[in-house]
Amino acid sequence: MPKRALAYFSNYYNQFIPLIQSRTIKSLSILVSSNMMVAVLGFLSSVITLRFLDPIQIATLYPLISIMMIADQFGEFGITNAFVRIGAGYLKEDPLKTARISNSVFKVKLFLAAATCIVGFFLASWISQRTFHTDDQVFWIRIVLMAAGIGIIASFYQAHLQILNEFKSLSLIKLIPPALKTGMLFLLIPLGKFNFIYVFFAFLIIPVFSLILGLLFSDHHYLKAKSVLGKDFHEVFHFSKWLLLSSLTNAFTGQVDVLMIRSLTSESEVARYLGGQRLASVLPVFSISLVTVLLPKISTYTSKKELHYFFRKWLLALPLIMIPILGIAALAPTLIPFVLGQKYIHSIDIFQVFSFQFGIEIFFIPISLILYNLNKAHVLALANLGQLLINVIGNYFLVPPYGSMGATLSAFAMRIFGVSVILYSCYREGVIFYKEEKLY
Repeated sequence: MPKRALAYFSNYYNQFIPLIQSRTIKSLSILVSSNMMVAVLGFLSSVITLRFLDPIQIATLYPLISIMMIADQFGEFGITNAFVRIGAGYLKEDPLKTARISNSVFKVKLFLAAATCIVGFFLASWISQRTFHTDDQVFWIRIVLMAAGIGIIASFYQAHLQILNEFKSLSLIKLIPPALKTGMLFLLIPLGKFNFIYVFFAFLIIPVFSLILGLLFSDHHYLKAKSVLGKDFHEVFHFSKWLLLSSLTNAFTGQVDVLMIRSLTSESEVARYLGGQRLASVLPVFSISLVTVLLPKISTYTSKKELHYFFRKWLLALPLIMIPILGIAALAPTLIPFVLGQKYIHSIDIFQVFSFQFGIEIFFIPISLILYNLNKAHVLALANLGQLLINVIGNYFLVPPYGSMGATLSAFAMRIFGVSVILYSCYREGVIFYKEEKLY
């Protein structure tokens, strides 16, 4: 028995060492560090803004920023991830086609950015009335919609760098604009200029400088490629409509818990839920980095055998992910009061359950990317829709008797459903238990 256990751990070690020394892990470490810094900068800028800006101005600023983010998300129609998936898939075998697709996507992005600005110009008054019940914010709404258009173009350059595996440049584009924004906010305090106008333009630094840095860091050879817009963009559009459905359902899923807890219980239950859920949500920063690094890599695989070996290698990462997360969950009785204060002591169990959930999510997100390679984006989109329905129905029945813990359990059931769909789909496609086809 000891010999067998020793042989097992020796085999695990021999497979694990090449994994942590691979280029993928090095790229991942760069992006994880960058995303963690971005998360810290976002936290600092929020604290500064909430502490020093007048509450009435805050009530104007954050809805405007939300309008910008919604317009950016809707305006790009899920094209960015589809572009990475399709463009990276051709990069190795047919780089010219990748260049033609890049050219076509760039033109489409320019059109969508212009459309967002033009439509926003005419709808600004309607949006202002529906959001602020006045026309006083029409000018600022037009500004944020222009910024959304800039963000749509900037997202092209980030996707293009992702396809080319230029992760150092991509990390700088993600890190420098938030650093400039946070630095400007700090500078406004001693200058005595911490008011709505200056803070508003500090927030606009992110889309504007993301575009500037994208222009500086990107390779522009794709502009020379002759593309047929309808033909070269067809694959991206076919793929992106499912990504659009996924992004919309995920966006709604992220908001429905708080709304239903507030509707069905009390404000104290909302606070209890947010205390645990928001603190645990720092963990998925790692999953964002995983998608950024692994999506272009998995897109280059051309056989189920390669996908099967990727699946097997990724299983080795399970202890690396879950052991630290379980350790963090065990420290919750100390961590929650230290970070959030004693008033959030009842959030400990919420935090622990969500930590485990996010650990599962971090592990299975790379496996879900296998379905993109197999052109099964519709499976993930429909799974996301199913998760939304489970979350809503679960909250409706569990929140009244169990409060915020009911919403937490509903979210857990939703993630188990998503994991089950991913595993079953990979099983049906022959990825999990791959067998060589025999030739007779």
